Amino acid sequence: EIDRRHDTSGRPLSSVFLASREVHAPGAIVSGAFLDHFRGDGFAGYSWDRLGGRSPYFGFRLHYELPEGFVARAFFERRLYRLDTALAENYWGAELFWRF
Repeated sequence: EIDRRHDTSGRPLSSVFLASREVHAPGAIVSGAFLDHFRGDGFAGYSWDRLGGRSPYFGFRLHYELPEGFVARAFFERRLYRLDTALAENYWGAELFWRF
């Protein structure tokens, strides 16, 4: 017997997930530098999947850049879940880069 799992919408999951999406997402972006070595980006808008699901989306990124090539970033995003657009998801984290 095959064990079948289901997603949050009750549809059966398969080992290879294939989904049809047609997402439209108008929005706005604001970016600017402030203080020494700091830059910020923010965005917001509204997205909807013609095949189901809709939600506002927004996020921000804070960058700290040094002339020696080091970059630190912190970010937060809220948007439609890519596998099931009936749901929204949050992303957050930090990154550290060295450009050479």
